[in-house]
Amino acid sequence: MGASTLQLFALAVLAADLIDDLGVSRAQIGILGGVNTLIGAVASPAGGRLVDRIGARRGVVWVLAVSAAGLAATAAATTYVTLVLASVLAGLPQAGANAATNKLIGEHVAPGRRGVVTGIKQSGVQIAVFAAGATLPGLARLVGWRPSLAVVAVLVAGWAALAAMRLPPEVEGTGPAPAPDGRRARLDPFVWRLTVYGTLMGLAAGATGRFLPLFAHEALGYPTTVAGLTVALSGLVAIGARIWWGRAAERGLGSRRALAIMGLLGAAVGGGLVAADVALAALVWPVAVLSAVSLSSWNSVAMLAIITGTAGSDAGRASGVVLAGFLAGLAVGSPVAGWSVDATGTYDTAWVAVAVLAALAAATMRVPSRPCDDSSSPC
Repeated sequence: MGASTLQLFALAVLAADLIDDLGVSRAQIGILGGVNTLIGAVASPAGGRLVDRIGARRGVVWVLAVSAAGLAATAAATTYVTLVLASVLAGLPQAGANAATNKLIGEHVAPGRRGVVTGIKQSGVQIAVFAAGATLPGLARLVGWRPSLAVVAVLVAGWAALAAMRLPPEVEGTGPAPAPDGRRARLDPFVWRLTVYGTLMGLAAGATGRFLPLFAHEALGYPTTVAGLTVALSGLVAIGARIWWGRAAERGLGSRRALAIMGLLGAAVGGGLVAADVALAALVWPVAVLSAVSLSSWNSVAMLAIITGTAGSDAGRASGVVLAGFLAGLAVGSPVAGWSVDATGTYDTAWVAVAVLAALAAATMRVPSRPCDDSSSPC
């Protein structure tokens, strides 16, 4: 999970280096993130179906191998065009990461433990956030941003080899299940509700995830090494938050209520960032924590809902559909936020939009799409 998104977060924390070295604009930085996530969004349904066919272990190995290639391509990029091409390659692993890991959990983890395990695996993304924010700015100062990314690419390639050797074998008979009339079975209606929620949260997270460190540097006056710690702090807190939310959702709170709460907390993130800009810069630190437990943690509950509420044979497909919505939101939210800052000279418009989008996401979870029992369904 972490490897599939490393390039995305590396671009965020190394944004100042890319601007200085290649002369790109903030909007172009946002476009790089948008390209990465758009590719992941477009490819996610197909990636989910592919995982259902090849199995969880092969899917995980594929994700890690392509992630390593994307990081290496980014390190080797010398122009903005080659950075865009590297982002295309780096976006492909996102199409299969959730599908492969969800399928792995559904096949090999017993009910009752899936909430915690799902939270742990979803926290891999936040470990990547923390690692990128805590290490890459300082390492880039020592050896440059290209060698820094090259080292990361080698590490991820090693993880691919380890996964091929250590993950459990494929479970037979878990391919896509056809409907009685021979056509592919329809997904649960709640999967589509999750997709709408994920799209809205993706639009909000596209702004905060890409531009929080640059906002801390440019608008609040923090040095780049300190500004990068906003991402590191958010990532570190979200590691525990994703595990806690997964456990709470499985053991009584329920997926729908948990997602509604996280949407409301995400709305508070947007308001808090406006307050940091116009009143007290130090507010960016508690807001980074709030972002960690909302905009950065909802995935663990959504993926748990898919694992517990869909047949194992359709887990990959359902994961791909929800992820497509989320990544589409990220792909649009990031460049639009960058354009907004370049056009208006302020981050506040983007932060107000974050508050509105997260509040709308919360609203999608207020009324059940059908009667349900939170303990045994994706509701």
